[in-house]
Amino acid sequence: MSDYLMRDGAPLTEAEWESIDSTVVAVAKEHLVGRRVLHIFGPLGPGIQSVPNERLAAPSPGAISFEGSEGAAIEVAGREQTPLLVVHKDFCLNWRTLETSRQMGLPLDTGAAAAAAAVTARAEDRLIFLGDQEAGVEGLLTAKGRRTLALSDWSECGSAFDNLVNAVAVLSGAGYTPPYAAVLSPDLFACLLRVYKDSDTLELTHAKEALTGGVYECPVLGQKQGVVLALGRQHFDLAVGQDLATAYLESRNLNHYLRVMETIALRIKDPGAICALTKGGK
Repeated sequence: MSDYLMRDGAPLTEAEWESIDSTVVAVAKEHLVGRRVLHIFGPLGPGIQSVPNERLAAPSPGAISFEGSEGAAIEVAGREQTPLLVVHKDFCLNWRTLETSRQMGLPLDTGAAAAAAAVTARAEDRLIFLGDQEAGVEGLLTAKGRRTLALSDWSECGSAFDNLVNAVAVLSGAGYTPPYAAVLSPDLFACLLRVYKDSDTLELTHAKEALTGGVYECPVLGQKQGVVLALGRQHFDLAVGQDLATAYLESRNLNHYLRVMETIALRIKDPGAICALTKGGK
C-alpha cells in the first residue's frame, strides 16, 4: 500500500499521530453539517478522481397486479462524471511544542490540528451547500432544477415555522416523502429560538416535529439562506474518495507542516427533492 500521506517517514511517533488523528476526527464531527443530512457513498479510495452521477427520471406509480405483470421501471434520465475535489487545510506543528511534550511527558498540544480540521469541515459544507463555481460543481442551494420558496418575514412570531411547513408542503405535494430536514443560516436559525405564539415551546421544537430529519444551523450559509430537503440516497449523496485524514508535508525551519485533507463529490440525482428558501423565491 502506497504511503501517499507520507506518514511512514515523518518524525512523529505512533502516539503523536494518534493524538492528531483523534483531534481532527472529533473536531470535524462537531462542525460538519452536510454529512448529517447526506448518505455517504464510499470511501472509494484516494485514487478515484471522479464518480458517475446518474440523474433519475421521475418515477411512475408502483404497479399492482395478480401476476406481477411488467410495469414501468425507474430509469436513468442522464449521466455525468462528477469530480472528487480535494478539500484541505495545512497547519504547522511547532518544533518547541513537540519537544515540550516529549521532554515533559505532557499531552501533545493539538490546537493547530483542531483549527485546521474546523476550517476543512467548513470548506466541505461550503462545497455541499454552495458548490464551487470555478470547478463547475453545483451545491444543494445552487442546483439547476431545485424548487424554491420565497422567505417570509421571520422577524414575525410564527412566520419561521410556517415558512418551513410550507416548504415541506411544496416537497410533499410534488410526491417527495419524509423524512425532511432543514439547513439554515445562523440568522434564520436564531429566529427559531423563541416561544411559538401562545405555546410554551420554542418554534425550533415545533419545526423539529415537522422536519424529523433535523433542523440544523450552518455557518457557511449567508444571511437569509436556507434549504429544506427530502432526505434519501435516491435524491443526493456525498461520494467520498479519501475520508478525512492528516498527511505529512515537510519539515521547514525545524517546524513540521501537515495537511488535513479529504476528497469528496456531491452527487445530486434528483434536484426536485431540494426546496431552497430564497429572497423573492428565485
